Amino acid sequence: MASTSTVSGPASEPPRRSAGAAEGRRAGASTFLVIVASAAAGLAMTPVFGARPLWRPVLIGAIVPATVIALLRPPRVRLLVSSTVAAAAAAVASGPAVFRSTTAAAIFPTGATLHALGDGFQNGWARILTAALPADPSPALLFVPFGLAALSGWIGTELAHRTRSSVAPTVPPVLALVTTQAFVIATGTWSRTAVVVTVLAAAAIVLVRSLPQPSSAAGLPVFAARRLLRGVPAAVALALVAVLAAPHLPGAARANPVDPREHRRLDPPPQSAINPLTQLSLRIEQPDPVLFTFRADGDPPPRLRQVVLDRYDGTEWSTAADYVAAGQRLPPGPHLSVARRDVTLTIRVGKLDGIWLPIPDGAAALSGIPAAWDGIHQVAAVAKGEVTARRYTVQASVPEPTAAQIQTAPVTRDAADLRLPQPVPSALGQLAQVAVRGANSPAERAKALQLYLQARFRLPKPGTGAPSGHAYGNLTYLVDQARGDFLGTPEQFAATYAVMARSIGLPTRVVVGFHTPQPDAGGMYRVRAGDATAWPEVDLQGVGWTAFDPDPGPAKTASQRQTDPPGAHDASDAVHTNQGDTSTAKRTPATPHRRSLRSHGSSWWWALVALGALVVAALGLLGGRLAVRRRRAIRRRRHRDPLVQLRGAWQEVTEALRRDGIEVPPSTGAAALQATASANLPPESGRPVADFADLVNRTMFRRGGPSPADAAEAWTHVDAYHAARRHSRGGTTRHRHNPAEL
Repeated sequence: MASTSTVSGPASEPPRRSAGAAEGRRAGASTFLVIVASAAAGLAMTPVFGARPLWRPVLIGAIVPATVIALLRPPRVRLLVSSTVAAAAAAVASGPAVFRSTTAAAIFPTGATLHALGDGFQNGWARILTAALPADPSPALLFVPFGLAALSGWIGTELAHRTRSSVAPTVPPVLALVTTQAFVIATGTWSRTAVVVTVLAAAAIVLVRSLPQPSSAAGLPVFAARRLLRGVPAAVALALVAVLAAPHLPGAARANPVDPREHRRLDPPPQSAINPLTQLSLRIEQPDPVLFTFRADGDPPPRLRQVVLDRYDGTEWSTAADYVAAGQRLPPGPHLSVARRDVTLTIRVGKLDGIWLPIPDGAAALSGIPAAWDGIHQVAAVAKGEVTARRYTVQASVPEPTAAQIQTAPVTRDAADLRLPQPVPSALGQLAQVAVRGANSPAERAKALQLYLQARFRLPKPGTGAPSGHAYGNLTYLVDQARGDFLGTPEQFAATYAVMARSIGLPTRVVVGFHTPQPDAGGMYRVRAGDATAWPEVDLQGVGWTAFDPDPGPAKTASQRQTDPPGAHDASDAVHTNQGDTSTAKRTPATPHRRSLRSHGSSWWWALVALGALVVAALGLLGGRLAVRRRRAIRRRRHRDPLVQLRGAWQEVTEALRRDGIEVPPSTGAAALQATASANLPPESGRPVADFADLVNRTMFRRGGPSPADAAEAWTHVDAYHAARRHSRGGTTRHRHNPAEL
């Protein structure tokens, strides 16, 4: 009898041990599935980086924290302890996974690793949303998928070991998957497969955790079939929800899905005070300095582009740039049904200033310099500072349409590329109609306008001064039939063509860049200031933006004298029109229109009255102009906003220069104002203007704008300039009187 009681105690232990072992196996299976789901969620970001750069950081991130949590066997240890250990393990694992260049022996983290980890945690998320796809797999960006996988594996494993819920461990991987879609919608085989694997792994977690506990009446675990099937409805319901909800997701029914990255854009690089288009006249006058050099693997295109200008306000062409951070691989441009030619340029910048990088058309990869990329215009700019003294390599696939493709291509219908401020000067619109008379297709009309203007435009002789400005007034003056000289620079030539082409329905823009010179004996291309140019482009469907350059093409520099005329290698040169040969048309300016003076019998009395009125008006103008000018200067100086004060000082200086007979176009920038002052003013009055222009260039585009101290300093320079003017004239204020100022 006693033996019975001694056996009954131990006989009840095996079922408990068996139940604990089964619970451990279920937690282990859940941990494995959490790792799979977390890794798959991280791999859903393959549209951002591609598959290859993601494997190591995502797998290490998903495995290491989850494994550490599983080895600690929660809930035997407190949540704070396990979380601290898992966070430390993830930080250590980030070294070989993401920040290998900062580690010792590619394994052990250093102080630089911790600094890079903080940068990735703080800035990596935002940089992905402003990076061109495919993004450069830099450590700060790769930290994002690593962090998502690590956080998902860590929290999912904690929930698998600390709760009995069937659904709770699936929440972190699903949230990680949703987060990846906030960066980029899944496209392509890899990312879509990753989404499916994440969903299936989450369903498997629900199924495994729905399995029943082992029976208490047997020594081995016994699973009832009817209880096993409890997890199936949950998995099926999850799959049905995914299938039914997918067609209703944003962008699912569109050919181009909604890109969440479009809602965050990179701040544009700080704009130079000088529009590159307005620099052309200065570079033509000083053509010899070498701006940059390059070597080419393959035949370079006839021109290198620097900036694209597609907005015109009647005064100045400007750009509607939208920049993203550029990796080594640049996102492809619009699909074109044309042949392409590969070329690689290694460019070393010398005296070229500004922010825009000279690149060939069709750029596909850019390395050696942190850059921002405008995918719409295919333009690159330095991310910080200026381009001076930089070196970079650009690979391009230059489009080469045939003449037949250009000849038959229709134009695009983008209203932005046709927009002109109204009213368009009649001289430009009517001349455009005359130029394209008899031409049929868009390409023929574009070519006819090119040949018409090319036959008439002329460049100024070296040393005679190059006109600047491309406002409506400048362009109307250029094509004035009464003058008949059509004397200008590529700035006016390209701007005139673009305005006239838009007036007849051709979508047009202006591109600023450089002619490609002949290489020297060592294969080096030396691009000088005189190689700077601008040309118009017309947008043709399937062909892309095509150059129709009206530049007449005489030699400008020593390097260009060794080359063919600009535009000789354009595909549009082979386009023919139905107008005959207009390229050699003689200049036939119309005779000046003169109005005949007719006498209408006006009496001397009315003549005397008119003369008296003119005298009174002149005296009133001379007597009141100083008071009006003084009051306006006080109002500008005392404005509450420092930015408005600085603008008022700019107006004060430029108006004074114009009164002294010095030409200052409305589009003049700070550097151009410095050059104008140095060239036209004596040192005592030119120095305050130069100092003022330097102040404007430093403060106008600074983050936060000019301060009150900057505005006060600007007006100090204005006062110094006025004092120098009075001193140079012996205390008088002789200058031109402009009634429009009143």
